[in-house]
Amino acid sequence: MNTLSLETILVFSLLLLTHIVYANNSEPAKDNPAAVKKWNQFVDNIYQLHLNQINSHNIKTTARSGSYHDLPYFSRKLNFMTTKTIYR
Repeated sequence: MNTLSLETILVFSLLLLTHIVYANNSEPAKDNPAAVKKWNQFVDNIYQLHLNQINSHNIKTTARSGSYHDLPYFSRKLNFMTTKTIYR
């Protein structure tokens, strides 16, 4: 093997090792109310933008239900299409 290959293997091994050590850290995440509030505001703003976009265009909405294998959970997929997209 040439030196480049050994260096590459060493680098990837060290990266893998640090990832494994980090993933095995069993300390629970600490709550950060300020960060939670900031992210919730961000999500609320994105949702409001979504509603504004829907209301400002001629939109057709379709819905499809689904489920997860062997689980009691269900999903609902919504598609939003403008009439320009539909009638091209």
